[in-house]
Amino acid sequence: MRGPAVINLWGSWCEPCRDELPAINAVAQRTDGLVHFLGVDTRDLRSDAEDMVTEFGLTYPSVFDQGEQVRIALKQAGIPVTLFVDSTGKVAYLYNGTRLDEATLSNLVKQHLGVAVPVG
Repeated sequence: MRGPAVINLWGSWCEPCRDELPAINAVAQRTDGLVHFLGVDTRDLRSDAEDMVTEFGLTYPSVFDQGEQVRIALKQAGIPVTLFVDSTGKVAYLYNGTRLDEATLSNLVKQHLGVAVPVG
């Protein structure tokens, strides 16, 4: 994916993922046209993922990672994991800390992608 972009690995069974998805969705809406957002559902049932997208009203696209290929390629034991991809398509930063809130995500977008998130 060409950047700037934020790619978030999540699963419907993952409580920290469920906690941070509303914040990710809010920042995605505020940066529409400035930053691409993509969700990657992993280690999940497709039907559970689809239900969660509907439940949270996610406005950015998500793909289903059959076989956890993305998570394995990133050498990450768990999720959530969030990648920040710069305008050249290079992963500028990989975040796997505590659950993201809007302020933290906005700061990371500014720091690693150089895009100021409009105030919502």
